[in-house]
Parts: sequence; C-alpha cells; structure tokens
Amino acid sequence: MYNLYNSDTIILDFLNYLKSCGLSKNSVRFYKSDLKLFNRWFSGQYPRQTLKPTHLEEYKKFLLMRQVSVKTINRRLSTLRKFFAFLKIPVASPNLPATDP
Repeated sequence: MYNLYNSDTIILDFLNYLKSCGLSKNSVRFYKSDLKLFNRWFSGQYPRQTLKPTHLEEYKKFLLMRQVSVKTINRRLSTLRKFFAFLKIPVASPNLPATDP
C-alpha cells in the first residue's frame, strides 16, 4: 500500500530512474502524463485513502467507460505497473491488459 498524496518527489525519483535507464525524453513524458492522470483520478475517487494494487482494475474500468483506446489503456496500465514495481508494491492482477469490449 502507498499514499499517493504529496507524491511529487516519488514521481520525480521514478522519472529520473527511467532517464537513467536510457528512456527517451518522449517516453519519460508519457510516463509523467500517465502518472498525473492516474493521480488525479485516484485523489478524486479515494480522497485520503491508501493506494492498493486493486485500484488498477478500477482505473482500467474507468478508462474503458471513457472510451479510451485499448492501446492507450494498456500503455497507462504498463506505466502504473512499472511505477508500482519501483515502489515495491505487488500488482493485484496479472491479467490486467485491456481488451476491446
């Protein structure tokens, strides 16, 4: 579990880690955008709650309801899985990729 509030430092650490792994500026920009979108959704849905890996499945449902493309959903979920791994948070469901409805 992890508290996403006041997470700017952790996100910056993660983005710096990605840069050190050789990711392009464009890739890091997508990671940052994906994390900001998730953070905005999470803080609106679960104010003052601790992040749990099961929230990924709920976020996926939210994105599907918003008719976000499957490719974009999968990229955003991949970003979150990598971020969770960076924080040492186990992902609840290995079967998380989005599929066409």
